[in-house]
Amino acid sequence: MPNIKEKLEKQIKEQGTISSADVADVVTDVNKKSPEEKLKEADKIIVSDTVKNNTVLQAATIGDAQKELDNDMTEAVDSLDTNMRIVVGDGPKEEITILPEHKLAFIDTMITNKRFTITFSLFNGKVTGEIQSRTQNESFAIFEQLNRELNDDLTSQLAYSIRLRNMLLTAQITRLNGDHFTGLKAPLFRMIDGDKKTPPAWLDQVNYWIDKDEGFVNILFKELRKFEYIYLTMMENASDQNFWKTDLSI
Repeated sequence: MPNIKEKLEKQIKEQGTISSADVADVVTDVNKKSPEEKLKEADKIIVSDTVKNNTVLQAATIGDAQKELDNDMTEAVDSLDTNMRIVVGDGPKEEITILPEHKLAFIDTMITNKRFTITFSLFNGKVTGEIQSRTQNESFAIFEQLNRELNDDLTSQLAYSIRLRNMLLTAQITRLNGDHFTGLKAPLFRMIDGDKKTPPAWLDQVNYWIDKDEGFVNILFKELRKFEYIYLTMMENASDQNFWKTDLSI
């Protein structure tokens, strides 16, 4: 590939003169990397408000659960729609790093219709795991079940958020240290046969997270949220086929 000097000399020879704007264009053109080159680099990107305020993530984010408990948070939950529009304010800018392996996995997901997955490592490798994307049916099944539980069991915002958080972990954590998980087991939806109503098969799986240390579960959910930020950011910019650019207009 020609360098800046070569390109400028060629342009002067062809045009007889060159402006400062021409110089800027040549420098930009020479320094511009091809999509193939960008694909091999890690990009740091500020998370957009659209991604950061994803309604599912906001509804499942409870912050410091112990603090909420200490404050005796007992405000009743009126409807699913109310909980999906939690007002959280702008907050600080959050930056994510999209690695080459994330980009390649994302492309593979789009081509093969596989799940998008990311592995993670915490505490110097003491805790390792894998997170996967959800299907549309899984998301629908989760919120349909939550909607049924609102009046009977989920009597506070805290209870709602914890329940949703545990459901998302059940659907998306596929490996945690030596344990492997299957995601939400079928049937995803409640089965009705006359007067007999059979709950979704995956509800018992959610109980796995109930007895886990609250701090540890919160850390895992932060990893899940980071996963969603990476995935949603690439989805948000995939339409222009340049989702790996660092100068995204987000």
